[in-house]
Amino acid sequence: MNDTLDLFFELSSDDRLQILLTLEKKPNKLLKLSKEIDRPNQEVSRNLARLSALDLCYRDSNGFYNVTPYAEFVLKLVPGYIFLSENRKYFRTHTAGSLPTEFQLRIGELSQCQPISDISTIIYEIQQTVAEAEKYIWSIGDQGAVWLAPHIENAIRRGVENRFIMPQSLTPSEPFKQYMRGMGPDHPFKSNRAFRRFLDGVPIIIFMSEKEVPTILFRNTDGRFDNLGFKAKEGDAMKWCIDVFSYYWKAASDRTPSMLQDLFT
Repeated sequence: MNDTLDLFFELSSDDRLQILLTLEKKPNKLLKLSKEIDRPNQEVSRNLARLSALDLCYRDSNGFYNVTPYAEFVLKLVPGYIFLSENRKYFRTHTAGSLPTEFQLRIGELSQCQPISDISTIIYEIQQTVAEAEKYIWSIGDQGAVWLAPHIENAIRRGVENRFIMPQSLTPSEPFKQYMRGMGPDHPFKSNRAFRRFLDGVPIIIFMSEKEVPTILFRNTDGRFDNLGFKAKEGDAMKWCIDVFSYYWKAASDRTPSMLQDLFT
């Protein structure tokens, strides 16, 4: 336990963490490292000694400082702590606890996400995402959005694949029922580019295309979804969302629940 406390103490220093992150990119000698992180040589030397004492870095025979394999492993966990601490007010009332442990441990991949908090912005950005999609629109949602349906129809007509995961216990609104019952046999949602599957319960809301993710919503502590969450455009956050969606797509059933068959057949 003491070793763990020592590790957290050393990583609590911005300077020492910056040294490790810089060395992770490439080995460096003291003078160049000091210049890169804009710190005095003596201060950097002292911090390197502390990091070396915990086996987080070492100096090779050519005078270059390197991170150890242990440090490489530790640094993979740091983004998760950073993301959670920077969004601690959000995660005080929202939880990722219903996701598989694999995705909870990878939560740091969302560190480049931006927060979202108002419904009008969410609606606008979802509409823009649909309009700009070229390959696919994937979503996990807790209800059918009638306001979005015409936009997705247009996307399907131009060749975009649509996949939608919804809860088996979905309670359709009257407008949604009317919309679904009004679909003819040639409707885009009945084409070979539109797919839907059903989960026992929806653990997260994700809406995404191949270009961006305008909506990532976690359940709040009351078990409901609100309009507070995150958005992302590229990098690890996109991969995290793709992997989460793919996981639940495989887990979901393509059999329409009996209570919804009159709408989806």
